Amino acid sequence: MRNHPGFFERMEGYNDVRFLIDPSDLPVVFLFRADPANPSIEPFWRGGDHAGDVRVAGQLHDLVDLFEGNVDGDALFFARTIPIEGDPSAVLASRNAALVEPMQLVCQMPSGFGPLRPQLG
Repeated sequence: MRNHPGFFERMEGYNDVRFLIDPSDLPVVFLFRADPANPSIEPFWRGGDHAGDVRVAGQLHDLVDLFEGNVDGDALFFARTIPIEGDPSAVLASRNAALVEPMQLVCQMPSGFGPLRPQLG
């Protein structure tokens, strides 16, 4: 929220939508909520009952490229590289928000590691 306030502003009206981010090459999935008052991303082991209103799947590098705005999301979707399921209006809102304010996930990942941050980047 602090690093991407514009993304969350553009997601207004979708605060309760649960986005299941499903990196197919990892043993975990992530449940993301774009509620500006209480944004969250929670990891879960794959195989549990973690339903989302929207599911975005694909290999991790494709998902990172998508959220960072490095690739054309429509092209990945129509090439079936990134399958997307669920609430079409929430999918469109998140796509538009990411186009206007892409997230630099790789650069920001070390900030989530607390005291290990200096060693990671």
